[in-house]
Amino acid sequence: MRKASKRERQAAEQEAKLLSMMKHPNIVAYKESFEAADGFLYIVMGFCDGGDLYSRLKEQKGVLLEERQVVEWFVQIAMALQVMQSWCCRMVMLQVKSLSMAKN
Repeated sequence: MRKASKRERQAAEQEAKLLSMMKHPNIVAYKESFEAADGFLYIVMGFCDGGDLYSRLKEQKGVLLEERQVVEWFVQIAMALQVMQSWCCRMVMLQVKSLSMAKN
């Protein structure tokens, strides 16, 4: 983070702190964060063996998902967003590429 502005550094540290407080089955578990010798802030998260939603959707190659599956994922995302909102996150950058999935 040596090239980051003071504001960027504070935002990254705040993100790590917020992630460390969020405990929910639909939010990837925070493990630790640290600034390495290379100056980068690393945030270590739990492993999601199912990959991410973006990759899963690309694998479909235009084939529609079952409605049951879409509803299940929607509910999981909504529940995670509710927890994040309860922590007063002012802005949540939600992208399909950032949604990780467990295999169950």
